[in-house]
Parts: sequence; C-alpha cells; structure tokens
Amino acid sequence: MNKASFPRRTFWLSLLLSVALAATATTTTTQLSPADPQRYLNDIRTLTEPKMEGRGEGTKGLVRAEHILADRYKSLGLEPAGKRGYLQSFTVTTGAKLKGKNHLVIQNGETKTSLKLNQEYVPFSFSGSGVVTAPLVFAGYGVTAEEFGYDDYAGIDAKDRIVVVLRYEPSGFAAKSGNQGLTTHSQNITKAINARNHGARGLILVNGKLGDGEEDLLTRFGSVSGPENVGVLFAQAKTAATEGWFSPTGKSLKDLQEQINSTTKPASFDYRMPCMSRWPWTSRAPTQPSIMCWLIFPVRPMNT
Repeated sequence: MNKASFPRRTFWLSLLLSVALAATATTTTTQLSPADPQRYLNDIRTLTEPKMEGRGEGTKGLVRAEHILADRYKSLGLEPAGKRGYLQSFTVTTGAKLKGKNHLVIQNGETKTSLKLNQEYVPFSFSGSGVVTAPLVFAGYGVTAEEFGYDDYAGIDAKDRIVVVLRYEPSGFAAKSGNQGLTTHSQNITKAINARNHGARGLILVNGKLGDGEEDLLTRFGSVSGPENVGVLFAQAKTAATEGWFSPTGKSLKDLQEQINSTTKPASFDYRMPCMSRWPWTSRAPTQPSIMCWLIFPVRPMNT
C-alpha cells in the first residue's frame, strides 16, 4: 500500500463522517412541551413554605427541599451524577471570625497610636489574614474608572503600601454616568480588588464626610458579604480616628474630599514628610520617612 494514500483516505473518511453527523444534527429536532407557568409558581411556593425554614444550613427544611429536588430529577428521567445519587457535597464559607489579637497601629515619628478594635476600626470578614507593616498612601476614593477618565492611583505608588481610601465615590460620577445612583466603583469589594491589583498590601476604608444625621459608625464584622479572601488586609476606620493622620501633611480629610467632589479629579498623595531624623525602619526614601502602619488581622473562615 502506498503510504501517502493512507492519510488521505483517513481524511476523507473523517470528513464524510463529520458531514454525516452535521446533516443528522440539522434534521433532528427535540420536541419540548410548552413551559407551564403555574408549575413554576407551585415550585416556588413549595420551596418557600415556612416548613422549609429558609432552607438554612443544618435545618430540616433544607433536607425537605433536597428530597423534593431529587424526586423531580428522578421524575424527569435524569441520571444521577453525584457521589450519593443526585447529591454532591461541597464546602460553603458561611462566615468568618476574628481569631487571636487584631491590631491597627499608626506610627508618626516616635509616636505610636493603637486604634481600638470595634470602637475605632474593624476588619472586614473578607479581609486577608496576616501581618503587614508598611507606609501609608492616600488614594482618594480608591477608584480606577477608565470610562470617566478618572484614576485615584495615577501618580502614586501603592505597591507594598497600606492604602487609605474614602467610602463611596466622587459625586461627579453621577453626572457622568447619567445615573443618580452609585456605580460599582463605590463598592467595597471593587475598592479592595483595585488596591490589590495596584500591589497594595493593605487597605483602610475611612468614612469621610457624614450625611445629615449620620453617625461616624463602623460596619459590624461579618455583616458585609464578600469572597473568602479578597487578597489584601482590609479594614474600616472611623473618621475621628484617622483625621490625625492628615494633619502632619498640612492637609485635612474634609478638604481633600471636598476638592475631589468639586473637581472630579484625584487628590492622592504619599504621606511622606520632610524630616531630618532617621527611623529604625527603612522606607523607599530614607531621607523622607513616612507615617507607618501595622495591620494584624488573623481572620479565619468558617466553613460548612
């Protein structure tokens, strides 16, 4: 047999087979019965009855829902594909808890200030867990919005720093987006991911300007949902506890926020201050020490 002819025969066989399959596929149709809206509503009512107990983890209601779904799969003729018939176990992160001692310490020169947990600051449950010591950098609202030509990280180096940002987003975004509501850039998860993508090791969210009748309060730990670990140490701090971080730079948080909101332009800066002293730690510019920050957050996920 000629060796050159064998691959050619195989090719034509494959081609004919493919064409035959395609032709078969185009001529075969599956008849589906019309959707029954009443059946859909009945299923919803069944799964949301009080006896289902919200289908919460560990409840009898969840087991009842499990049996209902398995029976439905069986009635439809679906073949079981789980490790236990139609059932397949998996791990779900239902929360987190603070483990051990948590600290947020600011050092300005020789002065150290420790913020009080749950009184002046609180970590987010989706924060990373670990110890970070790094200089601070202020990055406005912590937003990078290409569609608005706006970037709080432009002109600053956040790599290996702890970034301080404001809640929400510049007020000018509403006019630019044509929407009076907040955009996704205002979300805490978006801010954390943006900080991580810019190389930051930590992120501190400051309340900033308060609304009419609003108090300078902290979010309760675990009340804001998010991923298991956003990739940076992430905490919220009260405005009153952070205003002193700005005074050595000749700036104020209030003025900076008003400036950003009125111009829709970033006002980010590094906390470095000219100083003749040398500290026992080294910074990126040894002749201009920074305000240092320690974050220690041993956060542990709770899985079921």
